Amino acid sequence: MDPVIIEIADTEFGIRPGKDLQIECMDAAEYVIRKTRKFELILIDLFIDDKVPGKFLSREFWKAIAGKTAEKGKIIFNAFEDENKLAVIREELESAGLAVQFFPKINGSNMMVYGERKSNDERNS
Repeated sequence: MDPVIIEIADTEFGIRPGKDLQIECMDAAEYVIRKTRKFELILIDLFIDDKVPGKFLSREFWKAIAGKTAEKGKIIFNAFEDENKLAVIREELESAGLAVQFFPKINGSNMMVYGERKSNDERNS
């Protein structure tokens, strides 16, 4: 994350660290590999111009993302890619127990990837 974005979030929108919000400025791929905490919601929106950098389409990144998803957790990925290029993401998330859906042509061009981890009870029934 660019430190300027953190500054803009503070000055323009009043978004700043506090009791319920921690902001960390680091590479997203490095963050998901290093951190052990699980999240109920993971939003991913990583563009440089109109492309998602290759490391964010890798098996390693998506395996790490799946591992950070809490029981009944959700992942939303704003992808500017076609479904064929996103097959690795589907495979990694599904192998980790998430149900995956693709929603093409959001705003006329983007692809949204939605993943949801079922609860242990749902998986065992």
